[in-house]
Amino acid sequence: MKTAEAIRGLWSHVARLWTASPVIEEIEGTVYITDLDFTAEREIDVGSPKAPGGNKLVTGWSIGELSSGADIEIDERLEGLQLGVLPASNHIILSGKIASGSPIPPIARFNGKDWTGEAHLSENALTFRFDDYPLRIRRHVLRVKWTRTQKS
Repeated sequence: MKTAEAIRGLWSHVARLWTASPVIEEIEGTVYITDLDFTAEREIDVGSPKAPGGNKLVTGWSIGELSSGADIEIDERLEGLQLGVLPASNHIILSGKIASGSPIPPIARFNGKDWTGEAHLSENALTFRFDDYPLRIRRHVLRVKWTRTQKS
């Protein structure tokens, strides 16, 4: 009898776990932008990522010119570019699309000593992994900090 009760109790516990609502991770971000011409830093709370990434599973924060309505606005001409920052499991990627004939802006990450790195271009898709390093787009430096919290 005790064995049957133990088994029923175990199955009841398994059923509760099975039907429990899944744990959802929520990401919140802050971007620090420095204009190298003025050495002034701005802090922007970009909230949760909402700009579409490369597929339906990925979202990030959009980058655009001033007054563009993008999550991250910089005082640069970005004509012909659609850029975004995509947070991933353990890294951060600059991702974007480049219109045919549009130039790629100078992009680099600061590794503690030098500005390094090269954007990868495949057809009209641009990617650049910069992780926790500062990212430079022309004369603007972006530092992205993000946190994950679990919601159930």
